Amino acid sequence: MFVAYANASFYGCTFASYQDTLFVGRNGSAFFYGGSVVGSTDFLYGFGTAWFEKTTMASRAAGGGITAWKGSSQWYGPNTFGVYQNNGRIVQAEDAEKNLTGLVALGRPWNNQSTSIYQNTYMSDIVNPAGFIIWSSSDPRVFPNVTHFAEYNSHGPGYNKASRNTSIETILTQDQAQQYTLEAVFGGRPAWIDYATAHGV
Repeated sequence: MFVAYANASFYGCTFASYQDTLFVGRNGSAFFYGGSVVGSTDFLYGFGTAWFEKTTMASRAAGGGITAWKGSSQWYGPNTFGVYQNNGRIVQAEDAEKNLTGLVALGRPWNNQSTSIYQNTYMSDIVNPAGFIIWSSSDPRVFPNVTHFAEYNSHGPGYNKASRNTSIETILTQDQAQQYTLEAVFGGRPAWIDYATAHGV
């Protein structure tokens, strides 16, 4: 699935593949309500803005992270691009190749301006105890105050605050989480979202 140079919204849809299942790219803004995304390595990737509300992320394999996002200030000014997940779930896909307990990272940085935020998310035991990871040992791509990885109110067996790698991610307070509301991310309530279908948003 590819979204770029457009605003798009999806309701109750399932997107299933392996690596790079869903891409939101340049000048792309996308809203997903309900449904699920099934994949393996970096199955949410891009450099636009994507918001997932009440969506299930189902992992088929370990490798990379659930998200691999890129930010940029080169073309557009301040970095406002990112992937945001709210009130969702992270689980093992029914057709996973093996038991994934502890093997699935929340995300890794496609570049050092990556933004990936999880809020109010149920995390099954497949989530890597460290949470987010670097790109690679030779090319970490994590810069303090430039890379933005964060969680707020994560819960379930895949969340243990003491195990998270807080050198690369932030556990948000309630006040800090207010900078990552739908309105804050999109600069208001987008007219292209069907709020009657997206109950409670």
